Amino acid sequence: MGLGLILGLGQRWTLRIPEPRCKFHRSISFYYEFSTCDMYVTNAVTNRYISFWEILRFSLGIRFQIL
Repeated sequence: MGLGLILGLGQRWTLRIPEPRCKFHRSISFYYEFSTCDMYVTNAVTNRYISFWEILRFSLGIRFQIL
């Protein structure tokens, strides 16, 4: 087992819920991220049959901040 390097780029938008309307959640965040890791990049460099799109990962998510 070893350590690896994760390369990522993304953004997050947060919607704050006003105090009178806040029942369970203080805010809701939406995010996305493009990422890869060093092992995928190393394999792509040494193997010409692996394309850029096979090593790139795309993530979407929602985060709720509760009281």
